[in-house]
Amino acid sequence: MFQLHPLTADDLPALVDLWYDAFSIPINLRLFPDTAGVRAWLAAYHRASLERPDQHYLKITADSASSPPLVAMVKWDFNTTAPGHRFPVWHADSDRPFCDDFFGSMDEARRTIMGPRPHYYLDTLLTHPDYQRQGAASRLIRWGCDRADHDGRPIWVDASPEGAALYQRFGFRDVSVPGITPEGAISMLRDPVVMHS
Repeated sequence: MFQLHPLTADDLPALVDLWYDAFSIPINLRLFPDTAGVRAWLAAYHRASLERPDQHYLKITADSASSPPLVAMVKWDFNTTAPGHRFPVWHADSDRPFCDDFFGSMDEARRTIMGPRPHYYLDTLLTHPDYQRQGAASRLIRWGCDRADHDGRPIWVDASPEGAALYQRFGFRDVSVPGITPEGAISMLRDPVVMHS
């Protein structure tokens, strides 16, 4: 039923649509209001990221003609020697001080726990509401976990409270830093599983 493929620039309009289908919660809409300007900003941000070889975008599609163009997508960041989000200047429609504080706090928590330790970062994971709990997101998480285990790298994710249970099933644990990890996020870490030959 589900197909796994690399995500391409042609998928960006569908990615932005999926972003708002999956992330229409108050905190996300404060960070990224659903306006034409922010939608264009998101598309431009992901277009630039797609061109970087250390950013890995994957998509899940479904065979059904009634399925949305993207059932799920993930962005994996494998360049984390200096952990931190690399967003362009926030769009004017966003709450810029709130964005700086929220993402800055997440990055500070990651630096506090990881320091210079190399790791992979699960940057974005989106699943269409009609396809949640059907295995699409798990397939995208498993892809990164397999790569991390092969490479001996831990994985960091800034999870929503709703998503934390899914990550726990893959071995992630809550390492939130009191007073630093922002409200609405959970800092989570997964150590690599040693591969035996």
